Amino acid sequence: MYLETQGNFTQQVFLQLASVCKGFGNEHRLELLELLLQGECSVEELAREMDISIASTSQHLQILRSARLVSVQRSGVKALYRISHPNVYDVLRALYCLGKTHLVELASLESRELPERKLLGEIEFDELQQRMQSEQVCVLDVRPEREYLAGHIAGARSAPLASLGAQAHTLPREDLIVVYCRGPYGTLADQAVRLLHNLGFNVRRLAWGFPEWKARGLPVELPGLKTVIK
Repeated sequence: MYLETQGNFTQQVFLQLASVCKGFGNEHRLELLELLLQGECSVEELAREMDISIASTSQHLQILRSARLVSVQRSGVKALYRISHPNVYDVLRALYCLGKTHLVELASLESRELPERKLLGEIEFDELQQRMQSEQVCVLDVRPEREYLAGHIAGARSAPLASLGAQAHTLPREDLIVVYCRGPYGTLADQAVRLLHNLGFNVRRLAWGFPEWKARGLPVELPGLKTVIK
């Protein structure tokens, strides 16, 4: 009887865990989670950013809510979605790392579609911190301004990709330019690197994005905060 009870309990545990895994089991839901790691968003904003219908976006968000991966808060008639807990990021980071080390197809895709990463190289957090303290470096956040205002690397300048070309003449020619966006597989930073490199700037891409920087406890600036969080 004890063994039977134990077996039923174990099956129920894995059933509950599998319901959480369902939330991660779709490419659109993974992208939604990455977007929500940048800050809270409405259904309309998420749909527009992903270029899918509001109905489809809403369906995916309901699955994420059922899996307890996101929560929603209403402000008047507007519903704002957010990541439910910081450990959701931990699972996504583990998935990113697993993909980098175990998926040959992913590495091939990256080399084929984003050749600048190998050609120009990427910069890691430790190197960027050292350069920010001892050398001339200009850090650009090329995410949309809404995401920048929700939180960004301390000292970074907002330069949304859509307006980066118009801002290029204001960037320091003598400094190293480091650009970052949403995460290791976000392509906004890659497009910015391509643009600035073609304009003759010394530019490199940060290997990770703002959520990873924040999760490491590195200096950030957040809404309503006068001081830098460390």
